[in-house]
Amino acid sequence: MTVIGDSISVRSTPDLQQQLPGVSIDAVVGRQLSTAPGLVRQHAGALGANSVLVIELGTNGVGGTADLNAAIDAAGPKTRIVLVTIDAARSWQDPVNQQIRQVAAARHATVADWHAAISGREDLLVDGVHPGPQGQQIFASTIAGAVHKAADAG
Repeated sequence: MTVIGDSISVRSTPDLQQQLPGVSIDAVVGRQLSTAPGLVRQHAGALGANSVLVIELGTNGVGGTADLNAAIDAAGPKTRIVLVTIDAARSWQDPVNQQIRQVAAARHATVADWHAAISGREDLLVDGVHPGPQGQQIFASTIAGAVHKAADAG
C-alpha cells in the first residue's frame, strides 16, 4: 500500500504508519494534485496486483479531474484507488472535493472523506489546514478505514 500526498500526509506520517503497518508514504510539503500522474508512474513498479494506492492531493489547489483520471490510469487496472477529500478554507476546496467524488464514482475508487471527518472539529487543525496531534489521528483513521474498504472491495 502506498500513500502519495502533501503536507497533510507529511504531518500525519507517524499515525499513518501506526494504523497501516508497512505503508509506503511519499509526501512532500506544497505538492500539487497536478503531479499525481507522474508520481503514480514512479511508483507503478511497486504497485502489485491488489495493492492499494492512496492519493491525498489537492490541498494546494492545482489540478483536478484530468490529473486524477491520468493517475488512476497510470496505477493500472489491478490497483485499488483511494482518493482523499481536502479540508482547506480556500476557494478551491469545494470544486476539488466535487471532482474527487465524481472521479471516484466514475472510476470505482474509494473516497476517504477527510473533509467530513474533520468538519466541525477545526480546532484540531493548527492553522486551519494542517492537523495537530488529534487531527492527525483522525486523518490516519479516515485513510485506514478507506484503505480497508478498498481492499475488501476487491
